[in-house]
Amino acid sequence: MFQALDSIPHNLQENYQQRANAFADQVSDIKKRTTRLALLRLVYFFVAIFSCIYIWTNYAIGIGILATLIFAAGFFMMIKRYLSLQQDLLVAQALADLNTSEFKAQNNHYDQFDTGAAFFDAEHPYTADLDIFGERSLFQYINRGQTFFGKNRLAQWLSQPASFQTILQRQASVESLKLHEDFRQYLVAYASGKKNDQYNLDLLKDWLVGKDLIRGTWMRFMPMVAMMCSVAFIGLQFNYLFELWTFLVFLPVVLVLRKTLQGVNDLHQQTGRAQEALQVYANVLKHCESYQPTTPYLKEKYQLIQSDKSASAELRSLGYLVNQLNVRYNVFVIFLNLLGAWDLYWVYRLEQWRANNHKEILNWFDFIGEIEALGSLANLAYNHPDWTLPEITEEQDLKGIELGHPLLPMQQRVSNDFSSPTSGHTKLLTGSNMAGKSTFLRTIGLNIVLANAGSVVCAASLQLPVLRVITSMRNTDNLHDSTSSFYAELKRIRKVIQLVKSESNVFYLLDEILKGTNSTDRHKGSKALILQLINDQGAGIVATHDLELGNMEKEYPSLMENICLEVDIKGNELEFDYKLRKGVCKSLNASILMQNMGIEL
Repeated sequence: MFQALDSIPHNLQENYQQRANAFADQVSDIKKRTTRLALLRLVYFFVAIFSCIYIWTNYAIGIGILATLIFAAGFFMMIKRYLSLQQDLLVAQALADLNTSEFKAQNNHYDQFDTGAAFFDAEHPYTADLDIFGERSLFQYINRGQTFFGKNRLAQWLSQPASFQTILQRQASVESLKLHEDFRQYLVAYASGKKNDQYNLDLLKDWLVGKDLIRGTWMRFMPMVAMMCSVAFIGLQFNYLFELWTFLVFLPVVLVLRKTLQGVNDLHQQTGRAQEALQVYANVLKHCESYQPTTPYLKEKYQLIQSDKSASAELRSLGYLVNQLNVRYNVFVIFLNLLGAWDLYWVYRLEQWRANNHKEILNWFDFIGEIEALGSLANLAYNHPDWTLPEITEEQDLKGIELGHPLLPMQQRVSNDFSSPTSGHTKLLTGSNMAGKSTFLRTIGLNIVLANAGSVVCAASLQLPVLRVITSMRNTDNLHDSTSSFYAELKRIRKVIQLVKSESNVFYLLDEILKGTNSTDRHKGSKALILQLINDQGAGIVATHDLELGNMEKEYPSLMENICLEVDIKGNELEFDYKLRKGVCKSLNASILMQNMGIEL
């Protein structure tokens, strides 16, 4: 049973450093014990050999057999202990590495974690613009999941909003898991170091819904037939030693093996590479079975692995069966097939396992994804005790106090208060170059995404409804599709319009819209777009250099509000405070920046 901490340590860097050192000491101790056991096993082996020779030479056969069995049992116990120490070593090393990585992450060095690049989608409503996946992304910052299920589940949570009730349930579970540091870290450690890619998992899932090859047919008796043929062959050798015709007794076995070869090959391709991953999943579930869930949401998820049979034991059994079928990689399996139809026996056992567990195994995989994703969010909350769980409401307002960019170090982060209606309203954000407009848009977007996932947010407080985020910030040309940057932006804006029309609670973040055309058309088009989005009950922020758009606040005072980020100009020096203010930006710095770059104005 893993005990919860009373509180988060005051100095997390020191905590992670101490834990890294403690687990490194464990690694060193286990290595010493492993070395001693290896030497002891070698000595034991030679003592056993010489003792058996002596006993067999000087005592009755029965005593010799008994002594051999006793020495063999002792040797296998040593092997079992050695393998157990190897597993302990892997876990301890994973924990030492994890705490070292967490120590680095406290200094904003998190390149060692998975980037989530596999989930990158340039066409997604917001993940590309908000740096959800890829290098230095939100996923890389948050994720601690090691299995494909855990990574995929977290990616889903960061890519689409959960329901109102689900967010509240996840928040409670995050709070519960936050202080269970040992449970969370061992969860990572048990899942570390083994390959469990989507391709092999998809093959395994295909096998789970496949048809039986042996089970339910007369071929399930072939292992017994093969053994009878082997006995008959041995009997014939007493009178017809290795005469060629005596090998004909194996003909029925050979014919059946040939008939089923393709089917066995197909099954083996679907299951053969999953053995290591299944061992990982079994270890993860075994670890989770020792934890007592405390929230209704966790208790509900735990029902996926709680039944009259142990999920971890069943997965371990499946891994064992796959491993036995993998003996096919050995050239000597031809003799095992002739003597006992080895392939068909283990295919039959696998099909029996599938018949008993094909429904439950998908639930077990689902549970692993859920608990790993919750563990990642809980770890984020643990690492940031100054962040807060947002209040999810049904009111059409977003109210944030000291909102900061989650991916910026605390020393560099500038927080701002921000509030806005979330229906039929637009904030027009103006500011000079480098004033932080894009960063502010991402600050709002990332915190909404975190809130939608059930996570803590980088803020002193945040109240908001469940919002659907869509962005238009990074629009580039595409030579392959013969698409200009301006046309790419128009296609993106069309998606914004369509989403606002078809869905409620859409919050848009638009940066420098229609920048690829002349100033007259840009102003006209931007004004029309903003009014159209407001009329369709959308809400959001539009960042622009077009200061004339600021006049819209006078025309539509209840629908528009001007906010800005200013710069303090002192001679040729620029000072940015990145603080949000009301009104239209009054300071312009483009000419100074161009002069500093060598342009003679």
